[in-house]
Amino acid sequence: MKGNIHEILSLARTLACVFQRHRDRDRRRLLSDSCRSPKTPPTPLDPNGLQKKAESTPGFTGKWFVQLASKPTISGGSPQAISSQQKTFGSDVSSRVQVTEKHSRLWNGVVVKTDKAGLEEVVKASNVKAVFPVLSVAMPKNQKSKVLPQMRRAGAMTGVPTPIRSWALRAKG
Repeated sequence: MKGNIHEILSLARTLACVFQRHRDRDRRRLLSDSCRSPKTPPTPLDPNGLQKKAESTPGFTGKWFVQLASKPTISGGSPQAISSQQKTFGSDVSSRVQVTEKHSRLWNGVVVKTDKAGLEEVVKASNVKAVFPVLSVAMPKNQKSKVLPQMRRAGAMTGVPTPIRSWALRAKG
């Protein structure tokens, strides 16, 4: 169960970056450095370089996020086109590449579990836009805090006491 939580957190970070790109493009804002697209044309994916970098990164799970070419549905992508791309991807790779998850709403892609030879197939498959390693992220330890929520006084932060006083409202029937 712990592994699944870490993979979900890693996916959430990736999707947050994709969502930020979508939001910022629509609002014509500059992207943060961590999400900025390269200004040079993309280079072909190098499976050996990807594998080496992933293996040297702490928390690598042996799984990969595979981003496909179509836009996700939140950006106006067609669900039929996305489904078609995901099926084509599944038929382009051998049985050594196991598709464990499919995503289409915020991000168009799949999560695969594979070895080095399977990664070469993934990179060469049609409609593959990018490949990212899935990393396991340690959950922060629960730290004891001296600050506790003050629910009895939360009304002051929301402005609720003003109408209660002015309208003489009481918590009765």
